Amino acid sequence: MLVAGDCFDSPFPEEGTILKAADAMSPFGGPWVLLPGNHDPAEAGPLWDRLEHAARNLATAKLDLRIARKGEPIRIDDASLEILAAPLRHRHDPVDPTAWMATSERRPGLVRVGLAHGSVQGFGGDGESTFNRIDPRLPEMADLDYLALGDWHGTLGIGRRCWYSGTPEPDRFRSNEPGHVLVVEIDEPGALPRIERVPTAECRWIEETLEHSGDAGALIARVEAILSGSTPADRLLLDLTLAGEVDIGGRARIEARIEEWRARLCHLRVHDGLIDRPSDEDLRELRLEGVAQAAASRLAAMAGNGEEEDSEIARLALRRLYLMQHRIRETG
Repeated sequence: MLVAGDCFDSPFPEEGTILKAADAMSPFGGPWVLLPGNHDPAEAGPLWDRLEHAARNLATAKLDLRIARKGEPIRIDDASLEILAAPLRHRHDPVDPTAWMATSERRPGLVRVGLAHGSVQGFGGDGESTFNRIDPRLPEMADLDYLALGDWHGTLGIGRRCWYSGTPEPDRFRSNEPGHVLVVEIDEPGALPRIERVPTAECRWIEETLEHSGDAGALIARVEAILSGSTPADRLLLDLTLAGEVDIGGRARIEARIEEWRARLCHLRVHDGLIDRPSDEDLRELRLEGVAQAAASRLAAMAGNGEEEDSEIARLALRRLYLMQHRIRETG
């Protein structure tokens, strides 16, 4: 089992995180080869010593753990496999950490696999693309049967012998095919690899934009349809954008349901672009008289026809007045 870097998000995880990682790996009977990446580089603190200690002290199983702390071949005897590992020693490395592979002599009779962490196309756009660069021609230059890459969080093939497996769980709202591992089969040295994507994600991240058409019930039903899918609500992360116009009564119903959804979901982020347009029914339900009624009518006019800043203030004031009246009636 090859892990191409960023086994941990930080070089200083809590002790419980390290122990849970060792427990999670222990059911697999074969060897694990872990590569330090830019989030958990080889020389950043005692992380890897701590993980090796946790692996040695597991009470339930023996964990066959190989940590690639420096650029060198790792021999897996039972598999007739040689892994050329290129760990990152620091978070940012201005040179190609895999350059040494092209001059490494190939041992006869062994399948030869590269393991590296970095960018071949400047992924991310976060200022790190000039660091940890890897030549996409490396499989040919180093005579590799396969090159396993980490850093890009989605599943992506760079060529017939080079893939990013991506993260086994999605970690953001992005459509780049995360949530997989790759099963790679190589029959013999020089043979082309057979690559199978295996879905592993238990959580689902959804981005949804809903245009309100005047019926709050219809909008609520559309969100409930998302929640009623095959993914349990507590494993669903929803980025919800709301747009359109809504009366105050509809606004109150939608906001009440948002609080229910927030309690049910693993995560909910709402971008509220709804514009309040008080209806005649809203104003009747307020049941105001005299000066209060006159103020509500003026606020309604400002909400629909005032300057943008004044309209927003007027809509907020009407919404609060409406909700306050509802609470008063509910409590008697």
